[in-house]
Amino acid sequence: MLHEAGHAVVATIFNYPFEDVSVHEDPREHEMDTERRIGGGVRFTSLDELYAIMRADPRNSLLFSLAGEFAEKLAFGHHLDRSSAVDLNIWCHGVGLSTGLPQEDIETTLNDIIGEPYANVLRATNILLAANDVAVLAVARALADERPMLLTRDSVNAIVAANAAMEIPE
Repeated sequence: MLHEAGHAVVATIFNYPFEDVSVHEDPREHEMDTERRIGGGVRFTSLDELYAIMRADPRNSLLFSLAGEFAEKLAFGHHLDRSSAVDLNIWCHGVGLSTGLPQEDIETTLNDIIGEPYANVLRATNILLAANDVAVLAVARALADERPMLLTRDSVNAIVAANAAMEIPE
C-alpha cells in the first residue's frame, strides 16, 4: 500500500489527471492489462494519456515512477526486490525507450532524457517523499480501510491537501 500511496501523492502534487489508486488484496487474481495494473496502481484514463505526460515532462514523471520504491525505503529502510522494475519499464516506454534502459551506460541515457544528472532526480525523489511522508502514510491508511482498496482522485487530493508539505524540490 505504501508503494501505491507514494505514486498517488506525487501524482497529486504534480497535478496529474489520474482516476484512482488501488491495491488488490491478491494480485495473483489479476492478469496484466495494460490499461490497468497487476498488484494495484495509479490508473489513468489510458496508457496513452500516461505516456503523453511522460513525454511532456520526463523529469517529474520519473519522480512519479520512482515514488513507490522511495516510499518503501522511507518507511522500511529498504524496498522490495524489483518493486520499481515495472514502474521504470512503463516510464521507459512512455519516454520512447521501447526496449527499456540499455544496460550499458544507463546513467548517461537517463541524463540525456531528463536533461540533468540522474543522481539529482534520485535526490529530489527522496526529498519530495520525505517532505510528504505524512500524506503518503495517510493515503496508505485510507487504502487499507477501504474494500475494495481503491481511492478516487478526489479522495487522494483531499488527503494530500490535509497532510502534505507539497514541496517540489528543484
